[in-house]
Amino acid sequence: QIRHFLFIILVGVACAEVQNGRQAETTSGRKPKWAHEDKLGDYQNAWNTLNQSHVKYYLAYATYQDDVDGIWGKNFSCVNVETTNVKGEDESVESVMKFRNEGSPTEKSVNVSAKAVSRFNYTKTKNAIEFSQKDSNAKAAVSVLAFSDPKVCDVMSPNEGKDLELWVKETELGNIPSCCRFLFDLFTRKGKKKHEISSKEKCITPAQSKEY
Repeated sequence: QIRHFLFIILVGVACAEVQNGRQAETTSGRKPKWAHEDKLGDYQNAWNTLNQSHVKYYLAYATYQDDVDGIWGKNFSCVNVETTNVKGEDESVESVMKFRNEGSPTEKSVNVSAKAVSRFNYTKTKNAIEFSQKDSNAKAAVSVLAFSDPKVCDVMSPNEGKDLELWVKETELGNIPSCCRFLFDLFTRKGKKKHEISSKEKCITPAQSKEY
């Protein structure tokens, strides 16, 4: 709790423009206000997030809901990913990603690889995750961490900085910590709509709920 409080204080100083709805456009070559390694790099460590075996995360909220050129398709929902194999030597993992979309109300599943990489000229911290679908020639996608607490949630920026995602651990989906919600809302660009992608009621069966 203290860690979250201190981080929010730092964010308040470093992201004053974000609060006024003026987040920098990463696609224009300018860094977003949260991309500050010296101040915030400790809260953006991609390997700390990836280095967890058999842990499932759900995409709770996103500022987009169509991934036509990517894995999830149109009007995606109940997106989740679970790490199955951790490779510490190159800071990568193998995972199973599951989701639903407009064309398939039943759950789909794909195998993906992910590794920690650096973006925004970070030199000490690998602050982004590169995803690629196994057995596919599709181009790898990169999401940059705006904030990460491996115990509860990650706020990530995909699509070359155009969008934002809030990922939470499966155990937190029914009661997402307020600090995670706050940071997602804080970093969301002006004019972007917040879409609920996953909820405990919609995506987790009663049998799964009993497990935790």
